[in-house]
Amino acid sequence: MARRPSGQQVIALGALAAALATIVIALLGFIRYPLVIALSFIAVAAVYEGVILVVTTSRITPMSATITKDPRTDTQSPAQHVADSQDLIRVQGARVIDLKDVSVKIPKDHAATH
Repeated sequence: MARRPSGQQVIALGALAAALATIVIALLGFIRYPLVIALSFIAVAAVYEGVILVVTTSRITPMSATITKDPRTDTQSPAQHVADSQDLIRVQGARVIDLKDVSVKIPKDHAATH
């Protein structure tokens, strides 16, 4: 959440979260706080690359609009996964009907994705 000099708040949301938040805010707002919703939320300002900005003049922030810090943003680098240290990709006992109980080993240097 960013602060603007005029006292307005800009809340950045992912597109899906913003759509859900908009529906929840509208339903709760018109049921419980029709005047607060009508006056505090000015407009949806932008939809750009999956981010929706909501501009509000109220200090009331919907719970669905709060942004939490990613717990993995610490300064330590994550430990290397065990599979990264091996030269093979192993699939053991696949569960799909056509490949049930099939195990394969694929050399990493020969694997290609398209």
